[in-house]
Amino acid sequence: MRYYKAVEGTETFEIYGRGLVPAWKVAEKGFPRDEVEWLTAGELAEAIRGDYSDDMDAYADLCDMAGMSEEWESCGDGWCEIIEKAAEKLGVKVD
Repeated sequence: MRYYKAVEGTETFEIYGRGLVPAWKVAEKGFPRDEVEWLTAGELAEAIRGDYSDDMDAYADLCDMAGMSEEWESCGDGWCEIIEKAAEKLGVKVD
């Protein structure tokens, strides 16, 4: 995963709110990992429909969740079709 969500009621939530927390940030030494958790497919799709509509890492995460990482890595210019297939497989809407 490239993103996490902050747990409500934590200092990390005060910083990120309902926004996505990048995995590189979580991996930093001293980051309070107990203040983040995995996103659900619905939460990730909601983020993609909002502030993350142009974020290729968010799309890659969606494909990972759908078990379509290989398709994502090899899709080239056909990435929109792969995103739609991944969303359909997960039962979420990204547009």
